[in-house]
Amino acid sequence: FFNFVTAYSGTVLYDSYLLMTFNLIFTGLPILWMGTFDRDVGEKTCLEVPVLYRIGQDKTYLNGLVFTAWILCGIFHAMIIYYAGVEFVIGPGMVNDGSPPDWLAVGT
Repeated sequence: FFNFVTAYSGTVLYDSYLLMTFNLIFTGLPILWMGTFDRDVGEKTCLEVPVLYRIGQDKTYLNGLVFTAWILCGIFHAMIIYYAGVEFVIGPGMVNDGSPPDWLAVGT
């Protein structure tokens, strides 16, 4: 949404080191952690009860409709977070020293 507001000018909202740190900590590490340590059932139970995988084969919890609903939900939440943040920072109109806020102030 930031690109729409800045008319695709190439202006960045955050510094590059913040983006890299965010991507590493909040998107990379949780996936690695869950993929490594998450176990619903034990190995022996998986082999003894193959019907546990029937839900995945039937596409009960992940099909086109469910995927689209999650994408739309994510877009909706992103809009709320972005526009609420911009309104919170730029909405009042002035920073402490009396100058108008800029995009760097929004990013911090």
